Amino acid sequence: MKRFQNYIAVLAVMLFAIQLSAIEFPDLKDWSPESDVQTYEPGTLWEIINGAAEQFLAFGFEEMTMRDLKSGDLIVTVYLYDMGTPLNAFGIYATERGADEKGLAIGTEAILQPPFQALLLKDRVYAKIEVYEGEIDAVNGKTILNALADALPGISTMPEAFDRLPGDGRIKGTERYIRESFLGLGDLDECIYAQYELDPKPFRIFHIVKDADQLWETIAAKWQSMTINDLPVLYRDIPYQGPAGIIKTEKGLFGVTDVENVDDLKARLEALIK
Repeated sequence: MKRFQNYIAVLAVMLFAIQLSAIEFPDLKDWSPESDVQTYEPGTLWEIINGAAEQFLAFGFEEMTMRDLKSGDLIVTVYLYDMGTPLNAFGIYATERGADEKGLAIGTEAILQPPFQALLLKDRVYAKIEVYEGEIDAVNGKTILNALADALPGISTMPEAFDRLPGDGRIKGTERYIRESFLGLGDLDECIYAQYELDPKPFRIFHIVKDADQLWETIAAKWQSMTINDLPVLYRDIPYQGPAGIIKTEKGLFGVTDVENVDDLKARLEALIK
């Protein structure tokens, strides 16, 4: 009996911890609720965003809460996607934001898309604001983005994984996170990358976030090998991409792609090692 009671006590603590870890829909300054909060989980997300649900699930989606809010003549629907980690949240945000959009320094980053939409990234939450009645403009759009960023918990910095990529030559705004099959290869999961300046066209440097040792053995059985500055290198030709190469360092696996040929690949990898 005592063992059963202990089990119930432990279960209660676990459930309480799970409830505490959930992202609750916050109150926003100067915005009043126009509906109750609705909640969707992985098994029910398709009910609200049927066509896009698979993409969110691929990035580790955990829970979405939504609510209609009103301020003056503007009514919006706010969707808060809890993606579990800041890196997952960044991944889906960067996928949906568009390559040419200029980010705002609100939260981790925000995008204003008047007259009907705004996007926000903060910590593990990706937020979408869509107009229900009225129009979003530069003034009221920034107002709700700032209110939402202030109300959401967590930090506003980029995911720390991107600190591992070189800063020199990086093209701002090109950072991305691919959770599955980078370059179309099933072995290359959980990759971050960015574009770097190079005449006549940019190339990409990537870093594989997942455990390095086991993955290296898997890739080594399929790719060609060479050595640069005493570091082991694996490389292969990627259809429609050209050659790609990966080096194994004390800080993990790093790679280069979008280069013209193997000689160019060697030069970029050697610079990366330095």
